[in-house]
Amino acid sequence: MQNFVALPTEEAEAQKALQDLLDQPDQLLLLILGDDDVADEATDTANFIRSRIGKNGISMYEMVVFVKVTAPMTILPLLNKLKSHERVNLADYNDFVLLSISPFRNIISEGVTRARFMKGRGSMNTAVMTAYANG
Repeated sequence: MQNFVALPTEEAEAQKALQDLLDQPDQLLLLILGDDDVADEATDTANFIRSRIGKNGISMYEMVVFVKVTAPMTILPLLNKLKSHERVNLADYNDFVLLSISPFRNIISEGVTRARFMKGRGSMNTAVMTAYANG
């Protein structure tokens, strides 16, 4: 399974690529939103995690597909069609660096703001665990 995907920057292509990922029910999607220093830090964290998968036994990240979205507004219309957990308000979409989407049910489970991510990289773990819990 490919565990890192960069979405195209053109809206129709980005939405099609994301829909293709959503149609695969056994994957937890962790969207990395933006093209700034915080998004780069999140991408570096994702790459470190990816380098460790399979080296320490079973990992909660084995079913995770990291999705780099450098043009986040291109996928917002598609995200608005998905169910969101009550604590995720897509009105705050521009503040998010991470969004987790649960496997099987495609629920937007957790949104991590840039400020929260920079306080501690553990927020990526929280986003993944919450998505599993909502799956």
